[in-house]
Amino acid sequence: MRVSSLAARFKFALALLVLAICTVPAQANPPDVLKQWNGDHIQWLGYDAGARKARETGKRMLVVFYTTWCPHCTRYRKQFFDPRVTALSEKLVMVLVDRDTQPGINKRYDRFGRYIPRTMVLNSKARLLPEIRGLHPEYPFFLDTNHPEDLLRLMTLAAGQSG
Repeated sequence: MRVSSLAARFKFALALLVLAICTVPAQANPPDVLKQWNGDHIQWLGYDAGARKARETGKRMLVVFYTTWCPHCTRYRKQFFDPRVTALSEKLVMVLVDRDTQPGINKRYDRFGRYIPRTMVLNSKARLLPEIRGLHPEYPFFLDTNHPEDLLRLMTLAAGQSG
């Protein structure tokens, strides 16, 4: 009886440990990734924290889906160092989502494609605003990765109204 009681306690403790590990949220974006996206001057959040902040403030979210291995993402992230982009970022809730490490979040918004980088504007309830988009007819959420004008246009539209 004593051995089975000890085994039951061990299984219970193990189950609690697994539950604790599974409920601790993973850091959405490591510090080195944030630095690459001008994290010293732009307050990037993970998706859940961004959605919460958008609800609380009524601001729209600018969500960038990226991967660490994508050459287009590498070019695109340089645009976030433009002072005009940095200034506009204060009017929005800025969210970075790594498509590879956060597939569940990516899946919520991939009906317009899985390409990267994808930049989407969501309202304060985390619903996509499909009318605020890039100019490419086939890839509406793919912005020019070489020049900031497309991003600035999108951010200006997004910041123009709240909700």
